[in-house]
Amino acid sequence: MKRAIEELDLVELTEDMPSGLVGGARGVAVAIHGETCTVEYLDVDGLTIGLFEIPMSKLERAEPTPFGASVARED
Repeated sequence: MKRAIEELDLVELTEDMPSGLVGGARGVAVAIHGETCTVEYLDVDGLTIGLFEIPMSKLERAEPTPFGASVARED
């Protein structure tokens, strides 16, 4: 069973929206309002692009994607 979306979860949009957001866009759930969720989208520098209220039915939880190199240190 899928866990419900909670605040601060990484979420992915499941389809294109009239606002111009495209399916697959990932953001952070910052507020849950029953049937809708406010999602914050960030640029690569971590600056807010925008906040959008999106129906929960158009969102799903996403697993973080690792990127960058390992940071293990050899002594």
